[in-house]
Amino acid sequence: MTRKGMTLNKQIMDAQIPAVVRLAVLQRDGAQCSHCDATDTLTFQHIIPTDQGGATVLKNLRVLCATCMEIKEKKSRGTVA
Repeated sequence: MTRKGMTLNKQIMDAQIPAVVRLAVLQRDGAQCSHCDATDTLTFQHIIPTDQGGATVLKNLRVLCATCMEIKEKKSRGTVA
């Protein structure tokens, strides 16, 4: 599930996201971060978190790089201005 220049975080492989859904999200998002287009250290993000009722389905998932994921997590915790 990797290609030249693309690294998938171990988190992706351990996630509770079915392989067919992971592949569909990667294909839809062009195997790059949906925010900055990076192709390194990719991970998946639930747009609506599962703890807030979000489902693990194609329309509620997107690919983010580790940097964008960290920024999004900090913003959601209110630790980024």
